[in-house]
Amino acid sequence: MLKNVKHLIELSGKYNIPTEDLLLLDLNLSGVKLKLQSRRVRFELESTNKDIFSLSHSRNIFNFYLAIPTVDRSPYFFKNGSLFFNSHVIGKARGVTEDFCDSSYPRRGGTVLNINPNARTSCRGCKFCYTVFQVPRDKECILSDDKLRNFLENWIKKFDIANLSHLMQIARLKAKEHCLN
Repeated sequence: MLKNVKHLIELSGKYNIPTEDLLLLDLNLSGVKLKLQSRRVRFELESTNKDIFSLSHSRNIFNFYLAIPTVDRSPYFFKNGSLFFNSHVIGKARGVTEDFCDSSYPRRGGTVLNINPNARTSCRGCKFCYTVFQVPRDKECILSDDKLRNFLENWIKKFDIANLSHLMQIARLKAKEHCLN
């Protein structure tokens, strides 16, 4: 685990690893302090620290989308809309919310509808997978025509749209065996 920004920069130079990679790995391993009754949180990070994000900034990459654990004893914390590492500002934190799992979500400015017909949070297959820690909002598998039709009708109502003609794509993940039971 990183001690401070100086330690981060030293390790980056010693092992020739970009500072942003080391920081993001440490953030994922350390988690973030947050008074939230959830074990995971997700948010958008707009990187503002040029010393830490020099490589990504040189490539015009400023935004990162993160889902990480919440941990009481972490050197990372949110304050006044920013993410801090000890006393150093890492960047602006936007949309900090509990990391929940839905059966669907929009992408590309609402022009792509991503549908996951699996109830991912009921899966217990891989030990490394974080879905067991997400708040389940994907209670039902969407594997039949009727369930898909019902899902799409509810989606249209939820977003108060006439139809799905604005979509460029409907992306679907494959169903897994646990949904087929």
